[in-house]
Amino acid sequence: MRIISDFHDYYDGLSNGADTQIWTRRTSVVDIDKNDPDFKYDWKSIPVIGTDSWYVRHGNYYSADYDVGLNVLVFCGRLIPYWESPDALGYESGSLRQKFTEVTGEPFSPKRYGYHWSKVKRLFALDLPAMYKTLNLKYKTPILTLVRERYGQFRITLNPSLKELDFQKIHDPFWTFQELERFLFNDMVEPQDPSINISDKLKAESHGFTGKYSFRKPPQEKRK
Repeated sequence: MRIISDFHDYYDGLSNGADTQIWTRRTSVVDIDKNDPDFKYDWKSIPVIGTDSWYVRHGNYYSADYDVGLNVLVFCGRLIPYWESPDALGYESGSLRQKFTEVTGEPFSPKRYGYHWSKVKRLFALDLPAMYKTLNLKYKTPILTLVRERYGQFRITLNPSLKELDFQKIHDPFWTFQELERFLFNDMVEPQDPSINISDKLKAESHGFTGKYSFRKPPQEKRK
């Protein structure tokens, strides 16, 4: 696969300049209105992804000055949840616990963060709408990030840099390149001559099978 792009990613070293299979990779952003029927979810029924201010302890008091975004990377039909703070990003809930231990200077307690931590558990349990898995095909791209901003609006980034998302920490460049190549030139390819669904009876008749005389010719009228 040959990659034509306006930026460099960590798996680009495997791109073959002589290959006839070409992926033109461009980054763009799609803002989704909160009333879009495909994305209109009740905050209470699916309170999973989104950016919240977490109350963190500074000495003897708490302040809501540490934002954590719970987002989804949709990679070749897979949903990969991740968290993002102003100074870090991770793909496991455990790494988020470690980050809060670092920020607060004390052991992390899920009970302290109650509602926020319940969202984290649901996200990493992939308690997400099944529709998210179809976004690669809908937007005709193998990579996108789904971010829910405040007040319910969604932002989709098409073909983001995986290097900037620290994706190389969970998947090596060979695996990533192979998955992208497979998805681009198999899963995303639309059939040139889509088949037409017809009944079994019509299929049989088109091959000369009538059911009464099989493939034999019907008896001819006797000569008088």
